[in-house]
Amino acid sequence: MKILQKLSLTVVTSSISVCAFAYIPDLFGAYERGAEQARQANARDAYYYEQMNKPQFYFEVWKPGKKKPKHNLNLSLKKGDNICWGVYNLPFENGTIVYASELFTMPYNGGFTGASPNETRQKITAYQQVQVNAIGFDKQILVKNGEVNTCWTFHPTITPKGQYFLNIGVGNTEFGNRSFNIVD
Repeated sequence: MKILQKLSLTVVTSSISVCAFAYIPDLFGAYERGAEQARQANARDAYYYEQMNKPQFYFEVWKPGKKKPKHNLNLSLKKGDNICWGVYNLPFENGTIVYASELFTMPYNGGFTGASPNETRQKITAYQQVQVNAIGFDKQILVKNGEVNTCWTFHPTITPKGQYFLNIGVGNTEFGNRSFNIVD
């Protein structure tokens, strides 16, 4: 009986030591896997932080007097809709003047029928007919709460219907060519 107890004690002791040796490398492997996951998570967080803090652009059709934009880019002249754009998350303080450029491409050859208000917050500093169906504007816009925005209205009776394009740049950043439709 003493031999059986010694044998079972030896088996238990040796299996514990084998188990301990088997888990030690796995503990270090788990640490490395956890460290790699943490590095990937940190890189992902840095990417999203950078994306969240980059200037963000919006382009919308607004009805006068409404608090929300329309859900499409169809501008109604009869209803007095405006085409508006803005950039937020700008790294400027309130009151800073930002320079913006706008290039309208129209579906017809002729004069431009749009208007944008000149006021203390924004003003058109220059404009030029670039082609027979394109006109460019330079503006100075005041930053308010890290954002700049502007709107355009169009003459209700002499503005042709069709698809218009607006290319927008603010400072040294281009926000590309956007399209909207004047439907009535």
